[in-house]
Amino acid sequence: MASEASGIEQCPACGQQVPSGLAQCQFCGATLAGSKPKSGGGVLIMDSSKRSFVTWKERVYVALACAVSVFGTYQMLIGLGVLPGPFTWKGGPILIGLMGGSHLVVGIGTLWQEVWAQFLMKCLAVMQAIPYGLFGLMMLGSEDAPNSVLYGSVGLIMSAVFTASVYFVLAVGE
Repeated sequence: MASEASGIEQCPACGQQVPSGLAQCQFCGATLAGSKPKSGGGVLIMDSSKRSFVTWKERVYVALACAVSVFGTYQMLIGLGVLPGPFTWKGGPILIGLMGGSHLVVGIGTLWQEVWAQFLMKCLAVMQAIPYGLFGLMMLGSEDAPNSVLYGSVGLIMSAVFTASVYFVLAVGE
């Protein structure tokens, strides 16, 4: 219709002319054909009502969010004294436990596709990719630290996870 190009369409129920893009007719309240449902607030990456497949980027997004959650749980267990940690100075395990709590909350929130968690995941990823990489290299180069290979490997793996998270949260989450 030529009127649709000008921004006006006709209501199928009552026949009145209404502006294009409205969800309902302003005269009779009928749902218009070109209307889009309002957003629920979150950035939904895997909507099973629209398609039956999951892309590889979405699978990696979920795997990275799970990895950050598992890492957060690992750090919280160090903070609680259940597992030994790389820092033995006073307050070190508590600091690691608090960082672990933040990783756990952000990882679960990202897994649930919450906008605030995706924003915090990007911030954490940018701020922590380089420090975890340097920590991992430092621990791998240390000969006298106990469990230096374990802590160095975990540091390098988490550096890679945080680096990949920046891309996948930007590519998939928004």
